[in-house]
Amino acid sequence: MEFKNVLQTSIIVKNKNDERIKALKKEYENFDYTFLLNNDDLRQFETKNGLLELQKSTFSLQDHRIISYYEIAETEGFYYESVGYQRKGMNSAFGKRFCSSDTYHFALKEDFQFALSCVDFYWTEDTEDELKQRKQNFNTNFLDKYEYGASFLTVSY
Repeated sequence: MEFKNVLQTSIIVKNKNDERIKALKKEYENFDYTFLLNNDDLRQFETKNGLLELQKSTFSLQDHRIISYYEIAETEGFYYESVGYQRKGMNSAFGKRFCSSDTYHFALKEDFQFALSCVDFYWTEDTEDELKQRKQNFNTNFLDKYEYGASFLTVSY
């Protein structure tokens, strides 16, 4: 699979106000970004750091631009596609089985079947029809799409 491997990111500040620059540096303090004040600084930065041959993406905001330099990299790994989502509407048996250890990923069909058995009323005003629909949605989005060796159920709360 291919992905963008970001090698460097710079920020071009449009508003040269010292207070705004200080605020931007604070806003992005957890990132390794280089702050530049004009296009001449940008060209020097790109040349000095060997960035001219890389691909780049630009995100423009009101008073600054963020430029990320990247290469396309190919790697093997574990990739997933989300095919189902269930929020709320699970009974206490679900929590006892799936939320009582440090394990948050489950791959057996029996896990999916047990989770279906835990789909329950959530709101006090839920009707039997709403519960039936909730169970049908879970069945359609989880059990019907289950593939041995490929499917897994992730629990987060």
